[in-house]
Amino acid sequence: MLRHQVFKKEYKFKAKVWKWPGDGPWHFVNIDKKMSEEIREACGKGMIRIRTTIGQTTWDNVLFPHKISNSYILAVKKIVRQNESIFEGDEIKIKFRVI
Repeated sequence: MLRHQVFKKEYKFKAKVWKWPGDGPWHFVNIDKKMSEEIREACGKGMIRIRTTIGQTTWDNVLFPHKISNSYILAVKKIVRQNESIFEGDEIKIKFRVI
């Protein structure tokens, strides 16, 4: 897929929320490997800027490369988790666009 095509596409998926190991409050979801490969092919390596929607909450975010899963991960901010009543282990619906 070409870069300009990725910018026009809205990605939708479900994923389980997990907490980063350690003391930090960071929560993430893994992006589907097929989606990750498509985005990496079009946008290159590194962090990718996106606009994310979970429930009624939309915000600008980034996809982080995750070596262990060989895919991207997406951080779910604390305020989003509070607004949408999301907890570690929940399966949530996510939409995003590359920006």
